[in-house]
Amino acid sequence: METLRLNPLKLSEKGMIELFIQGGLVDEKDNLIYELVEQDEWSDQGKFSVTTIVFKEVSTGDHFMYGLTRYGESHSYYDFEAWDNPVKAEQREIITKEWVAV
Repeated sequence: METLRLNPLKLSEKGMIELFIQGGLVDEKDNLIYELVEQDEWSDQGKFSVTTIVFKEVSTGDHFMYGLTRYGESHSYYDFEAWDNPVKAEQREIITKEWVAV
């Protein structure tokens, strides 16, 4: 029986949160299908913090990203909320210019 291939662009909010917490998602045979690749630092927004999650579809090597919000207290628990669906992503080198004192 073939393993069902999930569409990474239609990953549920529950799936996105689980991918973040577990560091990946596995299929019914415990084969890794999505792997957490990178997470930005949490950005404090007052009562909540946000980050960006990048993950890879193991079978294709394609990368995707989505935003994640956490609420709660670090000493007790966090609730998570994923916003928007994942989008296809690629890593690019960005060169910026800025003024500095000399």
